[in-house]
Amino acid sequence: MISPRLDRILSLLLASDAPIPMGELAELLCVSRRTVARELAAAPAALAPYKVQVSSQNGEGIRLDGAPGELEKLRRHTAKRNWLLPSSKQERHWRLALEALSRPGPRKALSYARLLGVSEATISSDLEAIVKWLPRFGLVLNRKQGISITGDEADIRSAICYVLGRLRNKPQPYSAPLAWDLLGKAVDHGPARAELARFTPESEFALRCYLAVAVARISGGLELTGAKAADDEHLMDANLLADALEAAGGPVWSAVERQGLAVRLMAGRVAFGVDGIAPGPPASSEVQTLVYRMIEAYDPPNASALKLDEQLTAGLCAHVRALTIRLENNFEIEDPLLEHIARDFPEVLQGSRQALKVLQRRDLEIPDAEAGFLAAHFGAAMLRLAERNEPYRKISLGVVCAHGIGTAYLMVSELQRRFGRLARIEVCPIDDQDDWERFDLMISTLPELGAAGPPVVFVHPILSEDELRQIAEAIDGASRQGGRRDPARRSEGMVKATRAIAALAGAISEVIESFAVICVPSAMSQGELFKMIGYRFGDGPTGGAVVHSALQQREAMATQVIPELSLALLHARTAGVGRPHLAVLTPEPGPFADPALTAVKACVIMLVPQAAGTELVELFGRVSSELIDNPEFLAQVHAGQRRELLDNLEKMAEDQLLKTIQRLLP
Repeated sequence: MISPRLDRILSLLLASDAPIPMGELAELLCVSRRTVARELAAAPAALAPYKVQVSSQNGEGIRLDGAPGELEKLRRHTAKRNWLLPSSKQERHWRLALEALSRPGPRKALSYARLLGVSEATISSDLEAIVKWLPRFGLVLNRKQGISITGDEADIRSAICYVLGRLRNKPQPYSAPLAWDLLGKAVDHGPARAELARFTPESEFALRCYLAVAVARISGGLELTGAKAADDEHLMDANLLADALEAAGGPVWSAVERQGLAVRLMAGRVAFGVDGIAPGPPASSEVQTLVYRMIEAYDPPNASALKLDEQLTAGLCAHVRALTIRLENNFEIEDPLLEHIARDFPEVLQGSRQALKVLQRRDLEIPDAEAGFLAAHFGAAMLRLAERNEPYRKISLGVVCAHGIGTAYLMVSELQRRFGRLARIEVCPIDDQDDWERFDLMISTLPELGAAGPPVVFVHPILSEDELRQIAEAIDGASRQGGRRDPARRSEGMVKATRAIAALAGAISEVIESFAVICVPSAMSQGELFKMIGYRFGDGPTGGAVVHSALQQREAMATQVIPELSLALLHARTAGVGRPHLAVLTPEPGPFADPALTAVKACVIMLVPQAAGTELVELFGRVSSELIDNPEFLAQVHAGQRRELLDNLEKMAEDQLLKTIQRLLP
């Protein structure tokens, strides 16, 4: 029989075209040269059925010799066995800990050695690394009659979840695949899925780990003997999850198990609400006092100002409630941004560690991940404090793009994500330079943009990090200057604003009244589709020809098919129409036959008159953004659901009209 480690050695040799030196094999397997030599000594007997030999070439390394057919037979055998040996010494430590924690009774060191492909001496050495962190969970390593880890069932589960967090990105980290499958079935239950979605990603992962571990332990007859009290709200949520697992075919959850799950839910980090403040009951005076002490420990000079930041204090109060439960119960969750915070914001992380000392009631080191979570709260608060202390105003930023509405609004979407709190961002028509005067800053893909008017940052439509830095610097400079509007032109601006609002209201009425969902033959080619659109929406034969030409020119510049969205966004600003048109075309009876349209489930038609104002273009841009950002809206387009699409269109139009009024008539 081929051992797991020899199997891994053979896989490496089979995958290499050249001999592999002994030292390199040892490094790849994270073992010593002596261990590799010992495994190779057993190779002749194991390889006898395959008529393959291990040969050593001086100065070159180890290789396998044999007929191509025999080598292929051995390759199929090693692939079928698929041994999952640890890829590093650290991973081996965690795998050994996981195996020892998961076993209810003692197991011989030789059994672990065979499982992990190492010697008994290596297992003994690895146990020394495990012993160092077991006390934080109140667990004891026993070596009588084998290796076992003993302690309270709740502590064992916490330790297993802790190890699973360290093996998060490793294949098959937990030897209870049925528990994971059961969890997947239970989460298909709508309310259970909604409950998990309430948590941040790292808390959701920790909760999923606990549920899988609990299912495996309960199924094995290892149940909790007691649990701390939880509030009624979290107990109700725990009952929902437990019922879903039972309905999926899992074991019965006792009242104590449900209470233990409720405590886990209390310890999770709940996702923030839309306004940035974590949901939860009002903070008690004790928690509020604790938070104030943490703020004082974080930054004594700025403590008074930080205590006035309601977003910080509310966020910390909600966070501390869960944090104290984690510390009291030895629950740990990971912070995926910890390394980034430690590298880029070391002073914030250090201050957060100081704040955590306020909570330290035992002689145990608080996990650094908790400091990382606090750093997110404190870092955001320090930015808000800096903004309040600087002369600042929100600027108006215009975007000019020659690549069409869709590309322009992709740019706006990225700029909005980066700079939405610093600037009001709009798309500008290329041919209306007078309109540019109302902006403090312009972003343009046209190098030939005139020198007159506001400052301009020239960019590529796909914004690079360097261009985003330039834009950030330009926004910062513009925000410190006075407004560009000339008081003498205010009355003229009011008239222009009123006309623009009236024009937008009229255009909205026309778009909504004419909106249509049209079925077209799926046998249509792309060219025939363009002709049909021109004939259907153009102003007479001449207008139809102009629309057809405009769509062809747009397609020649860059394809309007977006495969990722299964969509064709056919748009043009053209003299071929005298009124705006918005429509959805769906192929019948099946997908388009034309290779250029095979990925398309629906076509969205957007035709804007040549003389249309910026506000109408913004409305169509809003529709483009909704297609990208709102999967439900996109699904309605694919299905051609006219009533639902019209409802959404009316809401977008109303929102756009209100925003335009607020912007033009401050």
